[in-house]
Amino acid sequence: MKTYEQFKKNVLGKGFDIDNAFSYQCWDGAMYYSQWLGYPVFNCTVTGYAQDIWTQRNTSGILKYYDEVELLEAGDIVVFKEHPSTPYSHIAIFDHDLGNGQGAFLGQNQGAPNMVFNIIPLPYDATYKTAFRPKCFSSAQNNQSTPSKPEDGRLYGIDLSVHNGLNVNFARVAQTNDFVIIRAGFGWSTSQKDPSFERNYQQAKEHNLRVGVYWYSYARNLSEAKQEAECFKQVIAGKDFDFGVWVDLETDDWKTDNGNPSGEMQAKCANLIAEEMKKAGYQVGLYSYTSAIDNLYHGLDIINFPLWEAQYNANDGFIHSDVSHRAIIHQYTSKWHLDGRDYDRNVCYKDIFKDSEKVPKKGVEGAVYRLYNPNNGDHLYTTNYFEATGVYMAGWAYEGIAWISPLDGEPVYRLINPNNGTHVFVPKKEKDDLIKLGWTQEGIAFYSKGDNPIYRMYNPNGGEHILTADLNEHNGLTKIGWTCEGQELKYEK
Repeated sequence: MKTYEQFKKNVLGKGFDIDNAFSYQCWDGAMYYSQWLGYPVFNCTVTGYAQDIWTQRNTSGILKYYDEVELLEAGDIVVFKEHPSTPYSHIAIFDHDLGNGQGAFLGQNQGAPNMVFNIIPLPYDATYKTAFRPKCFSSAQNNQSTPSKPEDGRLYGIDLSVHNGLNVNFARVAQTNDFVIIRAGFGWSTSQKDPSFERNYQQAKEHNLRVGVYWYSYARNLSEAKQEAECFKQVIAGKDFDFGVWVDLETDDWKTDNGNPSGEMQAKCANLIAEEMKKAGYQVGLYSYTSAIDNLYHGLDIINFPLWEAQYNANDGFIHSDVSHRAIIHQYTSKWHLDGRDYDRNVCYKDIFKDSEKVPKKGVEGAVYRLYNPNNGDHLYTTNYFEATGVYMAGWAYEGIAWISPLDGEPVYRLINPNNGTHVFVPKKEKDDLIKLGWTQEGIAFYSKGDNPIYRMYNPNGGEHILTADLNEHNGLTKIGWTCEGQELKYEK
């Protein structure tokens, strides 16, 4: 079977004049392609320019051999209007998307010496609303086999917006994906709700896919960020999401041209939106791409909010890197192919959304939330509910409210070992000694006062520490070799 890639390889740098008039024109290139596919040519009979191929499509016979489509795929013939980029109209073959409203197109008379076939960028707003897909390609795509899903125990999924079209085949998507993350909208107006949002949500649910949702942020200041959060909440109200609610932060030409906020300000805006969505009861995360996280968005709170990170490398549909050291979800390509379409593909390293019963529930003032890091055995104790939920979303296990801390008394300090990331919780007399040994202070964790003991337990084999107010847990740990380092920390009932 002939393919577009074969055609492109054969014609780049060559020219073809199929009507022996005016040398290698754009029309000659497109019609040479039609002949190569085994189809007839179609002439420009009214104005004499390429626009006639589209305006006369219903009478010329072209639709016997080509399907009229809106969402472009490689190999589609595209006709361009009279436009600053194509002042006499134009015809070429779509090659691939370039982003920012442009595509790469293969054609003749596009500025190359001697007018031979080359590939150039052209704006989509110069094209007519539909293009022509060879029926031989449409038939082949309809019969394509389903790509296999990696059998590595991880979850795989795609993210969707109106840019993927309004007719995504969810039956096919569900055959090889566990989840979809769909765009709800962008900016600070509900009028910018994504036109495909309602259908994508309904179809994803009907096909038993896990569903997440994202909002593309254009906020330039905290006021606009607050508006975006309100719009986000309004658009998704009443819907159920079991794969996160995400704030999408990317560099954007519009922001550059309309205020050019600093990376730090954009990070603050994203953090604020995330905080507002968390207050509304959603499991919230942040999306951005590696270079921006590392070099631009300083202060982006990827400690308290889980990260969905984009890193493509070769961008050929396959994974070539691993960002599991800090991200929960990795968007690894924009060219995962299914039935002739390319999608953004994602792998979820750790399913932190599955069991909503394990999400921290807000306790009374002074509640000490206890969480466990399964990667290094560390335990965290915090009275900050939002920190507890953020750490949970970042992959820690929530173990419940350990005790209720008094609101005053002797401060108990939290320190972290910069070498292995583990924490200890100690009174002032121990804090100063540990700092001298290289530990870093992270502030007051809670207060100690009262008559009820908090046991500090130490594992001599693994080096972990646990604080517990539960005598049964103390006794159980003692039986398996843990050491009680004391019970000088107290709490009130």
